[in-house]
Amino acid sequence: MATKAAYNLLGGSVEFDISFAGVHTGVNANIYTISPSIGSGGFSQNNYCDGAKTGSGWCLEVDWIESNGNCGGASTLHTVPGPGSVGCTQWGCQKEYMYNGTPTFHMKITYNTDGTWNTFRDGRDIGALRPAPRAQDISILKQAYQSKGGVIYSSQWTGWVPVSRCGTSGDLHSSYFEVKNLVITGQVVQGPQPTRC
Repeated sequence: MATKAAYNLLGGSVEFDISFAGVHTGVNANIYTISPSIGSGGFSQNNYCDGAKTGSGWCLEVDWIESNGNCGGASTLHTVPGPGSVGCTQWGCQKEYMYNGTPTFHMKITYNTDGTWNTFRDGRDIGALRPAPRAQDISILKQAYQSKGGVIYSSQWTGWVPVSRCGTSGDLHSSYFEVKNLVITGQVVQGPQPTRC
């Protein structure tokens, strides 16, 4: 699932209800933004890029949440192509957390105009990313959202999961998750204007 439009979320927010109750551990269920170049017709799968790719397939990726089944998840920022420990690389600046038996919750992600962002799960800030994003990482996020916006993307797959202590293999085909009540506060940078509620 993806939005057709790409949004500048600086000074805005996104919030939604999400349930990972039907996801098996070892399955990565997620919702995040990527910043591809898209035409006025909107995002299509041909435009896909992300922070784990290199070359022309790379773009800014802001993982609001990647879930390891119904056990735990992580929020991650990817601003630098390739692996490495300097900046928010393919490995990311990340914060992991456990669900402690409650895999259904409300999330709100708020962005300041300078590019810094905070993630709240059921009203509680998840805490700081590690390693801490550098000023350059925040600047990359800010510039990408201003020039290309962020396409909101959601998928479910296997091959890598955060919070590996939850388990690293699972049944993808019988897993499912729900995202409801998505509210976007931002400006369309690319793609069509969505229908307003």
